[in-house]
Amino acid sequence: MKENKKPRTAIELFLYFFRIGFFTFGGGMSIVAQLQTDWVEKKKRMTSEELLDIVGVGRSIPGTMITNVAYLFGHQLAGPLGGFLSLLGMTLPSVIVLALVTWLYEYFEQAVWFTRMMTGIRAAIVPIVLTAAFRIGRGITWNIPVYFFFALAFLLSALDLSRPLIILLCGAASFLYYTRRGGDAI
Repeated sequence: MKENKKPRTAIELFLYFFRIGFFTFGGGMSIVAQLQTDWVEKKKRMTSEELLDIVGVGRSIPGTMITNVAYLFGHQLAGPLGGFLSLLGMTLPSVIVLALVTWLYEYFEQAVWFTRMMTGIRAAIVPIVLTAAFRIGRGITWNIPVYFFFALAFLLSALDLSRPLIILLCGAASFLYYTRRGGDAI
């Protein structure tokens, strides 16, 4: 961490994740982009590298990526209670919205205004996710081996291989490369 500052309380993390859980569309990576902006760039409570590590682990373990990331993120900043409350804050809005949408499903299904609105929301998701990828990519030290691992991951992803398997394969390839080379990864 750039600053050794803890959040005032784990409640701060709960409220933060509760708010973005309600108001951030576009899935996990758009939330990661928000974490990058708020906690890395503005509050400076975490580095891009630390966030990238959390996202890597969150994508590699079973479960929904963003709930894993929320727990790991909260744990990193405020210990186990911070992790638990971040996870709760991230998931509670979905439960509330899903309960409401399920209750009103027939109305939403037939509503022209809703399908029109969703078209714009879907279109906005792609640039949000790309922006997140570029921001997180700034935390990587780009060199020839990293470009190779990036290309390998891109190719395996295009072949629709399991995302955790891609991460594990690239991690193993990186380990073997740097072990054989006899140097440290950057």
